[in-house]
Amino acid sequence: MVLIEEIVEDVYRKLIDISSTSSEDNGLVDMDSHMHEMLSLLYPPGGETNNVRVVGIWGMGGLGKTTIVRAVYNKIAGRFEASCFLENVKEGFMKHGKLHMQEQLLLSISDNKVGSSHISSKGFQVMLKSLGQRKVLIVVDDVDNTKQIEALLEEPHSFGGGSRIILTTRDSELLRIADVIYNPKILSDSGALKLFRQHAFGKNQPTRDHDDLSNRVVKYAQGLPLALKVLGAFLCEKTIRVWEDELEKIRKTPRRGIHDVLRTSFDGLDVTEKDIFLDIACFLKGMKKDQAIEILDGCGFHPHTGIRVLIDRALITISWKGELEMHDSLEEMGWEIVRQQSLKDPGRRSRLWSYEDVRQVLTENTATKTIESIIVDFSSSDWRRLNAEAFVRMTQLRLFKIISQGFVFKDEYCKQEHLFGSLKLLNLRYLSWLGFPLKSLPSNFQFENLVELDMRNSLIDRLWEGTQMYTI
Repeated sequence: MVLIEEIVEDVYRKLIDISSTSSEDNGLVDMDSHMHEMLSLLYPPGGETNNVRVVGIWGMGGLGKTTIVRAVYNKIAGRFEASCFLENVKEGFMKHGKLHMQEQLLLSISDNKVGSSHISSKGFQVMLKSLGQRKVLIVVDDVDNTKQIEALLEEPHSFGGGSRIILTTRDSELLRIADVIYNPKILSDSGALKLFRQHAFGKNQPTRDHDDLSNRVVKYAQGLPLALKVLGAFLCEKTIRVWEDELEKIRKTPRRGIHDVLRTSFDGLDVTEKDIFLDIACFLKGMKKDQAIEILDGCGFHPHTGIRVLIDRALITISWKGELEMHDSLEEMGWEIVRQQSLKDPGRRSRLWSYEDVRQVLTENTATKTIESIIVDFSSSDWRRLNAEAFVRMTQLRLFKIISQGFVFKDEYCKQEHLFGSLKLLNLRYLSWLGFPLKSLPSNFQFENLVELDMRNSLIDRLWEGTQMYTI
């Protein structure tokens, strides 16, 4: 019986290989070699086909790890009883929590509907075991913490025979559970030139004047796919003079790194497009596109045009769920641009998202009118006070999120201390307070220009006591 299964598996694999078109035909430069390497690791020659095998993909940001694993997943998913692709796991845990990510995994590999309440009551591992020995393919993409892996794959070898698990990360230390690790190399010069030309010229043929300039771009990008895509999209349809100016700017940058190369595209945006990019990097990433457009439109940023420009420049993408996505390296570049606004005093930066910086600004009352967006996280800390005075000078605050889900209020005094006092925030366009602990907002809380109010999972049953007067 085992021999028959091995023969069927081998024949199926050969049929897939014959019927599949080359990855090169789909615009995935050098992908065929990556696919060959990954398949040989997932199914080593002469190895057991009925065992559970864990393969890790490790490398720097922008290298194309997610692109590689997505191509592999699409090629082999049909061989399994069930499959699951968990993308952006780091961000998923940060924004939605462990239960949500476990729910997504179980929903994908189970025939039954699964909710977070079922996981809380029965236990994740118990529910996994209840699925039986199913042959599954699971991709856990972009992990940055051991706890994330433990929460999803505490016992990876408990899955059915023939199962395959693939992990991607920037940290090789997280891949101790892997049977083998694949470290993709940067693109060859020929591959890098091909990828750059795809984005810089599309179906048009480059002229001889572009040949030397294109080779210089490839040299600056150092074979990193993300940099080649971003630079190619930025230089597309630009004049030779613009090409020369931008490449000279990159050449003069001291201690050039990937952020400096990527920054060329950011610097080419107009003021409003830069604001939209930084809002996405520091606040809106992961939000539905239509929802973000409505909020940005309320800020006067002309988002229909601006977001189209960012997509065309390869600075953001729209996921299959319709959500705004941005590569980690581009997000980190956005963070660094904001940090450079004031290295020593975060209260003078336009956007605050880091827990340490936010706590410093609000506890030391060092905020200024420069701040336009802020994320306050109470969910996993002993920080319990939100002083209204700390917001007095935030007269230009547009985007405000408070995370307090899971925060336990011991008494009414603690609840009141957690809330702000006399606060107007007249410029606010978006307010999100998940898990709001009271039944109404303070009566003196004003938001005349508010576009969206998100108070899910809160105790609120009315906006405020009394009457609020607004001019329409």
